[in-house]
Amino acid sequence: MHLFKKIIKLSQLSEPFRIIADSNPGQIRQIVIFILLASLAINLLSLAFPITLLQIYNRVIPGYAISTLIVLFLFVIVAMLLELVLKILRSTLTLWSDAKFEHYFGFKIINAILNLPLEIYHKQTIGTYLEHARQLTRIRNFYTGQALTAFLNVPFILIFLGLIIFLAGWLVLAPLLIIVIFLFITMYLAGHLKKYYDKEILLDEHVNNFLIDIFANIHTLKALALEMQINRRFERLYRYQLKKQPIFLYQHYLQISKLMSSQFMMIATVAAGAPFVIAGNITVGVLAACIILSSRCIQPLNEVFNVWIRLQVIKVAHKQLNTAFKLPSETQKVQHILENFQGAIELKNIELYSETTQQLLFRDLNLTIKSGQFIAINALSGAGRTAFLNLIIDNTKPTQGTVTLDNYSLEDLVPDSIRNHVRYLSPQSEIYQGTIIENLTLFDLSKIKVAKKIAEELGLSEYIQTLSNGYDTYIDTQSAHLLPQGIKQLVKLASAFADSNCKVLLLDAVNNGLDGEFEEKLINFFKKIKGQKTILFVSDKPSVLQMADETYTITHYQLLRVEH
Repeated sequence: MHLFKKIIKLSQLSEPFRIIADSNPGQIRQIVIFILLASLAINLLSLAFPITLLQIYNRVIPGYAISTLIVLFLFVIVAMLLELVLKILRSTLTLWSDAKFEHYFGFKIINAILNLPLEIYHKQTIGTYLEHARQLTRIRNFYTGQALTAFLNVPFILIFLGLIIFLAGWLVLAPLLIIVIFLFITMYLAGHLKKYYDKEILLDEHVNNFLIDIFANIHTLKALALEMQINRRFERLYRYQLKKQPIFLYQHYLQISKLMSSQFMMIATVAAGAPFVIAGNITVGVLAACIILSSRCIQPLNEVFNVWIRLQVIKVAHKQLNTAFKLPSETQKVQHILENFQGAIELKNIELYSETTQQLLFRDLNLTIKSGQFIAINALSGAGRTAFLNLIIDNTKPTQGTVTLDNYSLEDLVPDSIRNHVRYLSPQSEIYQGTIIENLTLFDLSKIKVAKKIAEELGLSEYIQTLSNGYDTYIDTQSAHLLPQGIKQLVKLASAFADSNCKVLLLDAVNNGLDGEFEEKLINFFKKIKGQKTILFVSDKPSVLQMADETYTITHYQLLRVEH
């Protein structure tokens, strides 16, 4: 029963290779066949030296056959060169297979994370997702390279041992004993390593999350002079990292065992074979050939040991990859692309329960918004105004009810097509790395003329002209922090206005960071484009509320209309 469970586990670990094979069966079959034939040829060519050594000791030296020695010497040189070429070709092919494996599953992991619903995404830390992606580096050369080659070389251990039996009979017991001893040692050490690999991933997640928090909030940390406290926390965190020390110790022990195995194999063969030579049962040439053959057993044996050790890591990595592949996706099997969208929105019998705050936000919410309407929402922070906007852009799924865009339910639409037509702007907009004009056009340089015109109407152009390179000023992570928040908001607003595909704007208190002059220009611009886009504006500013076609407030889990 225990053996059956082991077989089941190994079959589960071969799942990634099966997926790759199913994606391109003909190509994978050719790769496996070539590696199989190359391994067969390499191991057969490796017999050239022990056979030559046997002939030299038994025939060439006693018979002073110089011409035969030259032929044998050339034979060995040619065999070694062929073996080298085949090893290079095999390594090149396995490296290419590794790259294909990493590309295929790397794309699959990133796609799974990108298609993750936001409410699910925020339940895990960034470090967790980094660990999911990092597992590829642990297994990238296992399925198509290291493991495949090692298992193909295993039968040749039996061939080498069979030749020793053919040449020296019972002398084979010496290398067999060494193989059994080192196999037991490796399994013992690998079993202990498995206990610590699970802890290693958890510790790495904690370190990654800590570093990400530091780098993301470095300006806040410096402003509050928290360097000493962060250092102390870092020290405590790395105190836990000491728990990884047994991993390095056991890996070191395994490395020592591999280095010693070849020496013990040679010593055991010589010690066991010398009495046979003294007794006249075998010749010196046979003993020399047996020493070489026993040493040849070590290389595939070490490869199998490496695979067994890596298998303990692979089990943990495989568990992480399975978790990544099973992440829920916001993309359903059958969905439609939102085309010719006019901007009409309808919410029917919406109920929304927040799992984060464990509170009911909306109940029996019904609202119809016509294309081109300007809707203002005046509600207190925490009342659910951001959650309401996220319902429309499909970032939050309602507990009950449906949201429709032009009579299409959000559940029936491809999420990307929704976000192509519906733009959400948060109170704290971020700038992408690139030039000002690239941010205004969202890297679509065909919109430069329109974007510059909108920037001028919003008053942005005057500020941009004060920058060193104007619209071509490059904004990176550091310089983005130096830009006023109001300027960032106007840049994001201008990019949304310049996008002709954008039919609905969801504005979440985007005017809070604007001074009086910029806010006045923004309101004037809204008056100018009113009716061209459907706008839902969360704000408590009187200028916005007076301009709106309809104004709502959130109370008692409902949107209640407020008369001007």
